[in-house]
Order: sequence, then C-alpha cells, then structure tokens
Amino acid sequence: MTAIQSLTSPSPNITEYHPASNNYSTTYQDGDSEVMSYSNILKYIRGTKQYEDYHENQTALYSAFHTAVSSNTSNLTVVTAPENYKDARATPDVADWMKACDIEMGKLRSLGCWEVLPRSSLPQNASVMKSRWTFRYKTNELGNLKPVSHRSRFVAKGYSSTRSALLRELRSSCLLHNVTFTLRTHKHSKT
Repeated sequence: MTAIQSLTSPSPNITEYHPASNNYSTTYQDGDSEVMSYSNILKYIRGTKQYEDYHENQTALYSAFHTAVSSNTSNLTVVTAPENYKDARATPDVADWMKACDIEMGKLRSLGCWEVLPRSSLPQNASVMKSRWTFRYKTNELGNLKPVSHRSRFVAKGYSSTRSALLRELRSSCLLHNVTFTLRTHKHSKT
C-alpha cells in the first residue's frame, strides 16, 4: 500500500439501493454508514473516470501537502534559552529576561526565602553557598511561546556546600512544606 492509498478513504460496502432516489446506502469498515448518490459511488469503482480523477486529485493533494510541510519544517529555527545570566544579557530579548529575573526576585523576597548578611558578619574562612540563574521559554502544548514566555529561576548550587561548612541549618520557606536540613560539622581535635 502506498502513502497515497493509505490517505484515501477506504471503499464503502454498498448495503442497499434506493431506486426512488437513485441513492445507495453504504457502510465503511469502521461501522459508519452513509447514503450516496450514484455519481459519488463511481469514485470508488476501479476503471471509471471518476475513480481515476479522484485518485489523481488525492495524489496531487498529498504531494502539495508534503511539499508544504517539508518546506516549512526546513525553515524552522530552534530557539534555545540562555544557559546563564551572562548569556541572557547578550540575547536580543534581554528586556524580557531581565523582567523575568525581576519577577523571580520579587517572589523570593516576598516569601522571605533568605536573609542578607554582610560578609563582615560571617566567621573568617566561612564558605558561602553559590547560586545561579536558570532560564526557560514557556510554551503551550503546540510549542508556541505563551504571552509570558520567559521564565527564570534563582537557585542555590547545593553541591557547593562542604562538610566543614559552618552552616548549621538551611531553611527553605519557598517550598510547599517548611523543610529544615541540619548539616553536621566534624571538629578534628589535636592530640
């Protein structure tokens, strides 16, 4: 079976003839039924001019559709989100990314996710957990960008904490549940 044959509708089975209206009751393989005139039935009968015209038209439609889809997909450009803050600042839509960053920072501040401490208040040699920005385009189910399509998140690099960190507790009020993690530090005693 060719691609053209698989796109054309299957031939219906004639179940009844109605001589008063010169129509035929037909049933398809999927159980659907339809009443057709004699001229419409001819496109399903091999060897008739209507059959040849119908299949020639289906072939032309398939070819045009295939050409249109092929030419449009070859012109598609893939839009990728920036990998980091520096990349976001270098994109043509920098204003949208910075607006997304401002929205994220506003949310984090309103939730009280952290407390800003001056470095001078930290013990000497204290390690500070690093952070980074992540960026994503928000799309609908068809892959089209939504009106608010730029999404940014400010995240902690949890892997940057060490066992000898002076950090005793890490609280996250940004999560659905208030979670408290306690990190144990090991003190090495000199004997």
